Amino acid sequence: MANQKPGKDNFTRNLVIAVVVGVVLIMLVPTLLSKQTNTSAKIPASVSAERGYGIVFNDELKGVPLIEIYEDFQCPVCAQFEKLQGDYIESLISAKKATVVYHTLSFLGPESINAANAAACSADEGKFLGYHRALYANQPAENTGVWSNDVLGILGQA
Repeated sequence: MANQKPGKDNFTRNLVIAVVVGVVLIMLVPTLLSKQTNTSAKIPASVSAERGYGIVFNDELKGVPLIEIYEDFQCPVCAQFEKLQGDYIESLISAKKATVVYHTLSFLGPESINAANAAACSADEGKFLGYHRALYANQPAENTGVWSNDVLGILGQA
């Protein structure tokens, strides 16, 4: 009889643990599911999911060239491209001769993320092209700490 008691205690203990885990899961599942359904955010009008979540100009045009630009605001080569082609691309946008999609990337570090986020905010306000020019005109050396949130905010005021 002494040998049967520990087995029965283990069974009872395991049963209690299983019931407690089951009750916890029953209480957590609705909470987790409700959080998952509330995670979607509204896509700003300046962004197109169909265009890879880029910032789009003249998306309504049909039969015009599509120009997609992938850039990191800290990238020196991207700054050269902007210096050489920026005015021309903006003229295509304003003359409605092309659909242009800007894809802001952040492959050079955390300040690239800050600049890309700030540029996206400027797009929400309809000021992307001016802010885009300001970022490249004031491009610091990579990851030097110059592009703090305060500095990015000041650039947005210009």
